[in-house]
Amino acid sequence: MTTPSAAHQDVPTTSTEEFEVLLVSDEREPGYAVFCPALPGCNSQGENREHALAMIAEAIEGFLTHAPRQDAVDGRKERLIADYTADGCAVEVAAVQVML
Repeated sequence: MTTPSAAHQDVPTTSTEEFEVLLVSDEREPGYAVFCPALPGCNSQGENREHALAMIAEAIEGFLTHAPRQDAVDGRKERLIADYTADGCAVEVAAVQVML
């Protein structure tokens, strides 16, 4: 029977997971705010759409590394959308791939 080499055993495995995020823009303010409804408290911002998506991907990775996984809060996405659109902001639903 052959055993794998020690170097092969130390290779970490990675996977990706997709998270739905909300990009919020307000014509009165520059940039974007971005929220991950599945991870309460996980949000970020960026100067433009691409920057905001990169920042939320980094925030999600950090959140999952340092916080226990929680179930999504029911209705959180809908409440965020309603709150921001009522305030005159544009809201876009997008997805980001995160390395785990």
